[in-house]
Amino acid sequence: MLMEKRRKIVILTGLAAVGVAVLFLFEGDIWEKSDIKKEKAVEQAEVKGQDQTAQEAPTQAPLPQNINLQVPFTTQAPFANWDHAHEEACEEAAILMVNRFLKSKPITGPQDAENEILDLQKFQRQYFGFFESTTAQETATLIKKYYGYTNVEVKYDPTIQDIKEAVASGYPVILPAAGRKLGNPNFKSPGPLYHMLVVRGYRESTFITNDPGTRKGKEYVYSFDALYGAIGDWNAGNPSQGRKVMIVVKK
Repeated sequence: MLMEKRRKIVILTGLAAVGVAVLFLFEGDIWEKSDIKKEKAVEQAEVKGQDQTAQEAPTQAPLPQNINLQVPFTTQAPFANWDHAHEEACEEAAILMVNRFLKSKPITGPQDAENEILDLQKFQRQYFGFFESTTAQETATLIKKYYGYTNVEVKYDPTIQDIKEAVASGYPVILPAAGRKLGNPNFKSPGPLYHMLVVRGYRESTFITNDPGTRKGKEYVYSFDALYGAIGDWNAGNPSQGRKVMIVVKK
């Protein structure tokens, strides 16, 4: 009788051990499947989040293929008097044109342009002590101090795309350049060492400029490569090695 009870106890204990082992195997499988489901759910949530972020990210509208802002034009020598003051007046003429555009005011004639160019030079003599060959930063300072603008961006190392984007946004771009690298046949040979002009528009492969260095400078066209290759700050008299820079004035 005692032996019978012991056999039953041993059998029950064995069955219990088998049951525990089977349960552990099933639970391990359940846990593993649960972990896989959780991982898949996390992956799906991440993908969904990425898709939603991509959908929410603003898409940049393509630039217009052609644009030509109506920037009024003046040569830097309104009366064709190419003395020292006017040979050095490209910066003044460039910022004068941009200012009149932003204020929707025309240049009424040569005397109007002449008066403002000379007044800008007088202001610079008092503020800088000179007016010749101002750098991009000095030109930006002149724009702020003389005209009162507060939003004047001097952007170094701009790309062709940067110039196009600014113009497409409605802002003419002022560019300093190594004048002799521009290859403008209307310049008196050999051309200005340092020059400044205004980009008012562009087409498929060309920039439309107001180039104050010639009476034929209204809407003068340079190829992208020609103008971009000539961009250079004053660089202590070596603009051909000067850093590329552009000036954008905003209201």
